[in-house]
Parts: sequence; structure tokens; C-alpha cells
Amino acid sequence: MKFLAPGRNGHIVLKAIILHLIFSSFDGIFGTKAHYRLLRDLMDDYNAMVRPVRNASHVTQVTMKFFVSQIIDMDERIQTLKINTWLTFNWTDEYLTWETDAYQGITNVKLPSHLMWLPDIVLYENAADEYINFMKDRIAVVYSDGYVMWAAPVILQSQCQIDVTYFPFDEQDCKLKFGPWQHDGTEVAISGKGDVTVFKSDGEWDMESMTSESNVEHYPDAPGIPYTDVTYVIHLRRRPIFYFFNLITPCVLLAAVTMLTFFLPAEAGEKITLGITVLLSLTVFLLLLAEAMPPSSEVPLIGQYYAMTMAMVTLSLAMSVTVLHLHYNGGEMYPVPGWMRKFILHYIAGVLRMKLEKISPTPRRQPNRTPCKCAIEDTMKSLDIMHSNGNALKRNNTTQEGASGTRGQNSHDIHAIFHLLAEFRKVSGFYEQKSREKYVKKEWKQVAMVMDRLFLILYVFGTLLTILIIIFQIQL
Repeated sequence: MKFLAPGRNGHIVLKAIILHLIFSSFDGIFGTKAHYRLLRDLMDDYNAMVRPVRNASHVTQVTMKFFVSQIIDMDERIQTLKINTWLTFNWTDEYLTWETDAYQGITNVKLPSHLMWLPDIVLYENAADEYINFMKDRIAVVYSDGYVMWAAPVILQSQCQIDVTYFPFDEQDCKLKFGPWQHDGTEVAISGKGDVTVFKSDGEWDMESMTSESNVEHYPDAPGIPYTDVTYVIHLRRRPIFYFFNLITPCVLLAAVTMLTFFLPAEAGEKITLGITVLLSLTVFLLLLAEAMPPSSEVPLIGQYYAMTMAMVTLSLAMSVTVLHLHYNGGEMYPVPGWMRKFILHYIAGVLRMKLEKISPTPRRQPNRTPCKCAIEDTMKSLDIMHSNGNALKRNNTTQEGASGTRGQNSHDIHAIFHLLAEFRKVSGFYEQKSREKYVKKEWKQVAMVMDRLFLILYVFGTLLTILIIIFQIQL
């Protein structure tokens, strides 16, 4: 590569520009005539477009110091990191040297960076709207031996591959790669180190460490040509308290509220309503979580917890429907099957330590006799006696042919007695049917009660198992 040698072409124009800048834009940077004379002499033949080496084979060594001051924003959805940094670059400019004795002992001067040669350092993973040359429009310190120190605070926005598997208990490693874009390794070589002593947490992220590594790489657009870079890896740990109280705690509370559906009596009619309300609430929180996560195939643990909780709530709804079906199945007058009576009312109820009221398919009459039932039973006994007497009168009337008027009256009375007996038997049968229905309904209610208690235990076990699975994955 051929380099341009500094000459005197345009010397007058350049000198006029420099003087104009000194007395207009940078008044106060140089305070003495010695500074003015030093600047005039340094810029007399200086060309900012030429790499400042006197031998083209010399490589300009650029040393970088990288300080992270604050995390401005970590956007998980678009996977970008925006940080406030302090950058420092050091190199040697062989054309910006002077003898200090000749300029009243001046050891260094501060020059606007756009008047000097600058290495074309860029951030490879830049995620800003455009690539901005952050080294322009700054002030650099130049020492008498040509040593240049450029330092300035810079806000950088970089791509960062975010792993949300353990969100919000996650740790992230973000890489920032700096290097010259056009100057290859035979012209400019960069190396660097990082520092975390000036970092101040934003309340969400803590910086655990930062490492740096200098590399030499070959790129497909310039095969065979080495390019140097320095890559910094920032290790961040998220503070989960905010997300714990705003995402995890509501989910845990909603899962606990779901357990209340098993304590509601079936007659209340609110089992299904409460379960659906909890399910809708979980859906809202899941949508809020989805808005913060990147649209990728990786599902964070908190998303898995929400999904498993929603599955448990949906299962509790199915359980509530089953309990309600068992509770009201007595209305169909289907008796409880024998296997169900033995397995649920005896075995499961015994295991769960549930004390059920003992009921009988043929309830005793005496303790539970109502005044209506007593009257019906007494009347039926009287009618049975009258029925027997009527049959005897009927036999006597057949032998008494002369008492025709009396016989007709007795026949009419007997017919009325038979009619009353039939009606009273219908009433008695009605009450017996009601008694059987009450027994069947009560038995089905006991079956539903036992299953409701069993479902509650299964739901609690499933909820605890879900939490243990999530905790186990976090520890791994």
C-alpha cells in the first residue's frame, strides 16, 4: 500500500483554517503564545488523512480501555443492549511530536479530534439506526512524544443474544466487538482491556464480570487479509424482585385461589364461575409476559410455569364439572352402582378420613314420622278394617233377599270405601317414592363430596409438583 507523504500543498489554506478554528471554535484551549506557536508548527505539514507513521511497514498499535458505567436498557424482545460507556484509545502519532524546551516546557496539548488522524474503530454488533463515528467531534490529549489519548463517554447500542430460559432468574453474556473496519492488521492492530469499577446498577441488572480478548480474523470479503479486533464479554445478572412481585406472585395467588373452588358447595353454583375467572386472569398475565419475551422457540421457565398452572386450572374446571354431574345425577333417579358405593363411599372415604352420614334405602318410619304420614297410615288401617267389614256385609246381603233397601245402601257404602282405599294407597305410594328419591339423591351427594375432596388433594399435589419442577430446573 502506498502512503501519501505530507507536503506543502495547500499550506496557506490549511493554516488559515487552523487559525480560524483556534480563534473561533476553540478559544481558550490554548492559552499562551507558546501553545499557539506549537499548534502552528504541528499542523504546518500535518495531514489527518494519512496514517501517522514515518515507515509504512510500522503497525499502529491502538490500545483500548473499556469502562461500562450503566445499563440503560436491555430489550429482551428485540435482543439489544444499550449502555453508557467510557472509552479510551491510545496510540502513537509520529507526526505530533515536539521538544518541550522549545515551547516553554509544554508537555501536552489538547486538540480537536477531527483535526487528527483517528483509527476507524467501529462496534461490529452495532444496533443503532446507523453507524456513527463516535471518535469525531471530541478532544484528544497529545503528548510531546506523540502519545495520543482519546477519551470520551459514549452511549452504545449493541446486539445481544439473550437467553430467556431462566427468566427472571437469568444471567446474560453480551459480546461487544471493537476493531478497525478498513485498516487491516498490517496497518492497525488493536488490543484492550475492560474495567467494571465505575459501574452503577440500574436496579434491574448487576454486572458480575467483564472479560476481553484480542483476536485476528479473516473475513470472506477480504480473503487472506488479517483484521484485528478486541471482544469484550459482559456478564450480567438480573435482579428478579420486580418480576417476582409482578408476574410470579400473582400466578401463585391465582393458583391458590383455584383451590377455593373445591371448598364451594355444589348448591352454590359458583364453582365453574370462579374457575373460569381465574383462568382468564392467568391468560392476561401470560399475554403481558409474551409481550416482554422475544418471539423464539425458547420458552422461559416462568412461561412454562404459567402454562402448567393454566393446565392445572383447566383440570380443576373439569374436576368441578365432574363433581357437579355426580351431585345432580340423583335427579335422574339412577341409583349409585355397587362398585362405586364400595370403592368411593367406603374405600376412598376411609383413606381420606371422611365421616359420612349413614343412610338406608328403607328408612325407618317411627323416628321420622310426620303428622301427615301418621294420619295416612292410621286412615289406611281404618279403611282396611272397613274393607274387611264390607266384605262381610256383602256376604250377609246375599243371604238376605228381603232387605232390598238396606242392601242397596250397603253396596253404595262399600264402593265408596274401596274408592277411598285406592286413593289413600296412591298417596302412600307417592310418599314412598319421594323417600326413595331422597335416599338416591343423598347417596349421589356423598359420592360427589368424596370425589371433591379427592380432586382437591390431587390439585394441591399437582400444584406443588409444578413448583418443584420449576425450582429444580432453576437449580440445574
